[in-house]
Amino acid sequence: LQQGTGSANNPLYYVSNSPWNLHDLLTDFFEVRNIPMGPLLLRDIGLDWSHFTSEATESHKHGSILQILNLNADMPFILIGDSGEHDADIYHRIASDHPERIQAIYIRDVTKKDKQAQRIGALANDLAESHNIAMLLVDNTFEAAHHAIQQGWIQKDAMPEIEAEYQ
Repeated sequence: LQQGTGSANNPLYYVSNSPWNLHDLLTDFFEVRNIPMGPLLLRDIGLDWSHFTSEATESHKHGSILQILNLNADMPFILIGDSGEHDADIYHRIASDHPERIQAIYIRDVTKKDKQAQRIGALANDLAESHNIAMLLVDNTFEAAHHAIQQGWIQKDAMPEIEAEYQ
């Protein structure tokens, strides 16, 4: 997706509920796994007089994504997340509020729970019917890449490299 189909690279933004004190570990992981670098928006955790506080995970992701959309006012986006927390709900809300900006949503199925898959399927059906936005629950990167190639968002000749990484 970073390479797209043109000569210029697409920017990648990473929004995570991980706390800022894991920034170095995450950037090292990106480097070791050859994941393209990009801005990494992490969650604030702090102390007050009575206890640890943390920004609510849903509001952190939602707010961070809205900031990214606002900073790139003319750019469409593809949102990628997983089924482990609330990504599908957050992305559904963003796509419903900004349908002209979101091209697709890929949710990697990390829970393998039927109830969660059904709930995400209902969100996907709503987006497809109301805004013609695809939200796909995928088992792996290969499935998402295949869809992105069909949509013309990445080059077809990238698929052998993607397949090699998947296996």
